[in-house]
Amino acid sequence: MKKVFILLLILGLSIFSSFSECSPSKTVPIGMAVEFMDHAACAYISQDKGWFEEEGLNLASYESYVTGMALASALARGDIQVAYLCLVPAINVYANAKVPIKIVAGTHKYDYDLVEVKCGDISLVVSSEREKIKKVAILPEDIYLSDTKPPGPDVNRVKGRLIEIEESSSTVCCTVVTGKNSLKVKLPQEIFTGMSLNIGDEVWLILALRKLKTITDGEKCF
Repeated sequence: MKKVFILLLILGLSIFSSFSECSPSKTVPIGMAVEFMDHAACAYISQDKGWFEEEGLNLASYESYVTGMALASALARGDIQVAYLCLVPAINVYANAKVPIKIVAGTHKYDYDLVEVKCGDISLVVSSEREKIKKVAILPEDIYLSDTKPPGPDVNRVKGRLIEIEESSSTVCCTVVTGKNSLKVKLPQEIFTGMSLNIGDEVWLILALRKLKTITDGEKCF
């Protein structure tokens, strides 16, 4: 009976398979796959440096999948036995496809920590290893602007008022005031034109968690 073992990577998992009654003198070919993201960097490095072979692992295949769900589907079909994938798809394939998996180890233990910070009257959730954060920064082009309230959770989403518009041939730079903060937003001309916004209009902003940068010195958030 084949047993599939998963190495939990917090946001990425590694799944190993072992076979009973295998001869010690033979290496079992293993099909391996990763998600196309930096969470699987350790797998890429191990392959490049030949560390899998050094440990006696015989990788018959090494595939890359765009999403964790596609990778989980391949696991459920039995196409692969070893994989780095996100936690949610792994749980899904266990719960719905009844693929026997077991979480045995984890990484990302010292990263991807979430901390809530107060910037004026804005509450933001940021990724940081430190609790004391004095400054949060984000590029204008990394802020999403909408003329309607976006669907989904309210995390890192703020409502403000458009007070300034600077147009160029290809982009539009907007200034949005939300409480005590003034945020610069940069977006393509065609997207801004499609929203038909004017000075004084109410808008919504999404500050993507992965784009927020935390700094330990300074006094203001923006």
